[in-house]
Amino acid sequence: MDNYRSDDEQAEALKRWWLENGRAVVMGIVIGLAVVVGVRYWYQHQKDMSHNASQLYARIEQALAKKDPETVLVTGQLLIKDYGRTTYAVMAAMTMAKVEVDAGRNDRAKDHLQWVVDHAEGGMQDTARIRLARLLLNDNKLQEASNLLKGIKSIAYAADYNELHADIELAKGNKTQARELYQLALNGSTGLLRDFLQMKIDNIAVDSKPTETK
Repeated sequence: MDNYRSDDEQAEALKRWWLENGRAVVMGIVIGLAVVVGVRYWYQHQKDMSHNASQLYARIEQALAKKDPETVLVTGQLLIKDYGRTTYAVMAAMTMAKVEVDAGRNDRAKDHLQWVVDHAEGGMQDTARIRLARLLLNDNKLQEASNLLKGIKSIAYAADYNELHADIELAKGNKTQARELYQLALNGSTGLLRDFLQMKIDNIAVDSKPTETK
């Protein structure tokens, strides 16, 4: 009889526990299932987004091969509009900037590069900063170009940074600082770029010599 009484007491305790906690248990299960379903949906959605964006970027590459800049620009705009959070959108914006520069439309190119600066990270963002700063330098917007370079973070771009910084300082008339920056760029460069940088240094040295009086 004691055993039956013990079983009855346990059953009664279980009923009381379920009355007190059953709703919370059910809600926990429902929430857990919702999280699992939500995560799976998010991953599938991201996969679909990446796939669709890659298809559009493949169309851009095909248009480039066919030398069809109009299709590049139209497809690029669509990619950025619908898949702006993907890496393909960043690549498209960079490609569109190149197409606009080739067509002599530097202002439009600057808009695309600024979009990359605002939305990308890492190497792509640094590349966009350098290209945009170069266009600003060409427009004689020296302070804007200089400010843009300050955001470069990767040491992989040190040589490009120093060369462009030197170009900006030279445009400002700061020849001594420009020469020092060219030398820093030279120290971190290889191949033909070294010859080009050495030429820039030599040109400053020649230009800096005092004029001889007869």
